[in-house]
Amino acid sequence: MRVYVPVTSSGLAEVAARRGLTAPLTAHAVTDAVREALADGDVDDWEYAALTAAADASDALRVAGDRPRRFVLAVDAESVQPGEGSEVRVLSDVAWADIAAAHADTVDHAADDDELAWFARQEIPDLL
Repeated sequence: MRVYVPVTSSGLAEVAARRGLTAPLTAHAVTDAVREALADGDVDDWEYAALTAAADASDALRVAGDRPRRFVLAVDAESVQPGEGSEVRVLSDVAWADIAAAHADTVDHAADDDELAWFARQEIPDLL
């Protein structure tokens, strides 16, 4: 299942160093709740809603010392437990190869409604 994992710049550095993510993880995904809330939408709308929720969560996770940017990892997870709304719990570790891409702000202090840019997995170290 494709999930969107919110991280901070320090979290992204840890992912790059470890070459993966350690479970359990809180993420966002297209859940039944997302489909119901956006009943007139399509899969692209649902995916965008999950990505946006993860971006908001990334912003909330930031602490002193983190870059003032939102970072989200698009991950193909095997074991996922539904939560509230778009939130899910990833129950198994994620290998580097299962990170499909990263989404990130391209400038510091971007507005909440700015679009995140897409970066390939091999570009993740460059985001640091």
